[in-house]
Amino acid sequence: MKITLWKPVFPVIALFVLFSGNVQALPYFVGASIYDAYASGAQRLAGFRYSTNSGDPGSAALPLDFVGDNPDAGFVSRDIAFELQLGDNTFEFDRAKSTWPVFFYGLNLFFNTTGTPLVSTVDEIGDLVVASQNNTVPFFTPVAGTQVSSYGTNALNTLPYNGDTLQSLGLFDISVTGFDIGETSINVLGSVTINVVQRDSPPTPSVPVPATYLLFGIGFVVIRFFRKMA
Repeated sequence: MKITLWKPVFPVIALFVLFSGNVQALPYFVGASIYDAYASGAQRLAGFRYSTNSGDPGSAALPLDFVGDNPDAGFVSRDIAFELQLGDNTFEFDRAKSTWPVFFYGLNLFFNTTGTPLVSTVDEIGDLVVASQNNTVPFFTPVAGTQVSSYGTNALNTLPYNGDTLQSLGLFDISVTGFDIGETSINVLGSVTINVVQRDSPPTPSVPVPATYLLFGIGFVVIRFFRKMA
C-alpha cells in the first residue's frame, strides 16, 4: 500500500517556518525619571529628580511611583517592568511633594524587549524624552542636542538628547501620546500615555532565527522519511 502522508506535512511545516521568524514579544516599559526643566526641556535645577532606578540612592528619597497594568497591585516605586500592549498604554504616577518652584518638567522613558527593569549606576538618558509646563500647554519633545537629566547615580550630570519622537524595537514603534504632570499639592496623579504600533515588517530584511533553521532540518528529515515509505 502506498503511503502519501508526507504530502500534507510539507505545507504545514512551510507555513510554520514562514511565520516563526517574525514572532516577537511585545516591548516593556522598564524605567522613568522626572526632572526640573527649562522651557527647552533641558535640566534646570540639578538634584530635582524623581526616579524608578534602584541603582540611584537618591531614588529612595525621591521615588517615582507608577500604577502598572494591574491597578489592584497598587504603586510600584522602583524597578518597574510593565508589558506594553498595542495602542495606547496609560500609566499613572505619583511623586513626593516638593516646595521647589518647578515650572517645566522633563520625563525620561526607557524600554526593552526582555522585561528586565533598568537598574543603572551610569549616566543614561531615556529612549524617549518629553517635557511639559504644568499641564498648561501641550507636552513636547526636546530638540536634538538638549542637555537633559541623566538616569544614573549623579543627579548633577546631563547628556545630550537625540531629539527622537519614536523608539523602534523589532517590529514595534513606540511613541508618547500624552504627558500630564499632575498636581502633588492637591493629590492629583500625573500620567503618561505610551503608544505601540506594530509594523508589517522590520525596517531591514529579517534574518531567520536559529529555531527556524532547526525547523527546516526537521521538515527535511520528515519528508525524506515518508518518501522512503511511499
